[in-house]
Amino acid sequence: MTREERVDKQKLEESLKYMHFNRFMMVRYLSAAYFFVNAAWALVAFSYQSWTLYIPLVMVVLNLLSSMEIAGKLQTKTTDAPKTTFYFLVQLTLNLLLGIICFTPLAASVFPFVSAKNARAIITMILLIGIFGAIMVLNRLQAVKTNSDKYYKVISAFKKNHIKN
Repeated sequence: MTREERVDKQKLEESLKYMHFNRFMMVRYLSAAYFFVNAAWALVAFSYQSWTLYIPLVMVVLNLLSSMEIAGKLQTKTTDAPKTTFYFLVQLTLNLLLGIICFTPLAASVFPFVSAKNARAIITMILLIGIFGAIMVLNRLQAVKTNSDKYYKVISAFKKNHIKN
């Protein structure tokens, strides 16, 4: 094998590695968004010395574990992401529960920084966006796990056109 052929083979392998990693791109970006939202909630809860501080802190830790799992996908071609799936299921459940709590008397203790009615509407809107995002990520994770995502088709076509057996 010539030097040029080795370089071409290495480029193909790198391309495939990043193509597999890009299957989790939406997951990575939304994980970052959830991290910052949960961290901001933790800071606000800390400033109000609220017992709810522990909820976003746990979510930040779960998010970090999930992010480490996704970062590891750069080195492996595995499609299953159980920690990430667990994190987004917990985030989805939490957002649903908090959305319900927003309309109960518990809202004042869970969200002590929300006193005006329009602030409650903003919190509800953020939670609804979070619910929608978590559902999207869970659907993407399932599609990647079952190789039914669009990226898998692109990877298959790339392999077919560029890799000689």
